[in-house]
Amino acid sequence: MTDRLGEYRERLVGAVNEHLDDGEKAESAVLVQRRARWALPLGIVAALVVSGFLGEGNALVRGGLIGLSIAGVLMYGTTFFALARTDRGLVLARTSKWSQNRVQEVVERMPADIGIVHKPGIMTDRIKLGEKNYLMNRQFRSVLQDMIGSPPAPG
Repeated sequence: MTDRLGEYRERLVGAVNEHLDDGEKAESAVLVQRRARWALPLGIVAALVVSGFLGEGNALVRGGLIGLSIAGVLMYGTTFFALARTDRGLVLARTSKWSQNRVQEVVERMPADIGIVHKPGIMTDRIKLGEKNYLMNRQFRSVLQDMIGSPPAPG
């Protein structure tokens, strides 16, 4: 049986490596994201508009279109990053919205000892990196803990 998540993580590290300086190498990487404050409220408004526009009709079709309207606004308002530990520190690289293992550019470099606070959640973990807040899917929890060398902060 193949470890698809492991393969995905390897592709992510490889994609980060393509954008690093000569001689620099990523050791591990996790996907994180920042969502604009307006994204969720606007998604709800979009859902209400779509619901009102559709009126009565097939509940399955209505539900699908309402869900797509929320998802579309949330996707538009979300920026995805790969947070990677390299042999020189940490890098934050912006990724494609539609294929997060496609790294587009390194946007920030940080020292290895920057303060990272990790608060686990049921489906999404919260990460505070310096003064900025990010969300992370829990599938990357163990990789992040290996990167920062400490257990998550309590609730």
